[in-house]
Amino acid sequence: MVKAMVALINNGKVIALTCYSMKRAAKRWFRIVLPEQASQIADPASPYWGLVRQAMYGMANAPNGTGYKFFHTAPYGIAAKSGTSQVFSLKENQTYNAKMIPIRLRDHVFYTAFAPYKNPKVAIALILENGGSDGVTAAPVMRKILDHLFDPQADTTQPGQAP
Repeated sequence: MVKAMVALINNGKVIALTCYSMKRAAKRWFRIVLPEQASQIADPASPYWGLVRQAMYGMANAPNGTGYKFFHTAPYGIAAKSGTSQVFSLKENQTYNAKMIPIRLRDHVFYTAFAPYKNPKVAIALILENGGSDGVTAAPVMRKILDHLFDPQADTTQPGQAP
């Protein structure tokens, strides 16, 4: 996810990344080494790169954006996208209701963001396993991460404390 977002930020230029993962049970960070890949994908002059970046910015900053209430007050520009991944398939005519489904079968929540919008310094992919069905769960977590990176005075959460 992050590699694709970094390529988007850079008009298709693929940049080597450093990735870290944390498993709650282990309580420590693990560095993940990624294999080398192509250096450029698609046409760097394509107008679609900017179009997608603007749509991600709108998601976080436009009054009708789904992330507006969490991100529009940030002192740095944010571009973001939320999504979900089903853990199991629903039967025909069955409605998803997270409260009626065992936690281990609830949808995974994905949230990607980059900031600052005009001159990106970080790209983040956040996955909350069995976190629910929308970005409302993940958006406050992403905001806390970005505040910690770009506005440490605003971040009052202690390590290990829930946001």
